[in-house]
Amino acid sequence: MYATVELARWVVMTMRPDDDAAPGLPEGTEEVSRVFDGTLASVPAARQFALDHLGWIEAPRQDELAVLVTELVTNAVVHVGGDVRVSLCFDRATVRVEVEDGGEGSPRVLAASPVAEGGRGLRIVDALAEEWGVESDGTGKVVWCVLSATAAGPGTGRTGS
Repeated sequence: MYATVELARWVVMTMRPDDDAAPGLPEGTEEVSRVFDGTLASVPAARQFALDHLGWIEAPRQDELAVLVTELVTNAVVHVGGDVRVSLCFDRATVRVEVEDGGEGSPRVLAASPVAEGGRGLRIVDALAEEWGVESDGTGKVVWCVLSATAAGPGTGRTGS
């Protein structure tokens, strides 16, 4: 899906609406992204990537951000495999986390058995994020979630689409 060369390279860009490369982003919005390989070893690296760029958000939200990134990247690696792109689009009030993979289908919240080893990832995302959803373009999908950068309270768990 992504060139191997990209795996070793950070793709970091600041986007402003007056930049030709970033139409439609509100002023003050920034975006950073990085490609990770499709192994479980990428999960802590993706989490650290997010915290390195968003360590300024309020402390309770940092923990929630870490959990959200962990769950979304783990789902992509376990259920799809292959390279995963993690993108963070943020301003001073809101963070949008996007995890892009080459898989098809639409992830959904499951009713996991109390003894099941998995099946709780999107339930956790649904509980912590203000909203979340899935976008597909025929060559893969992006699972995204939105989190407030301030400690205004827990996510509303509204499922997006």
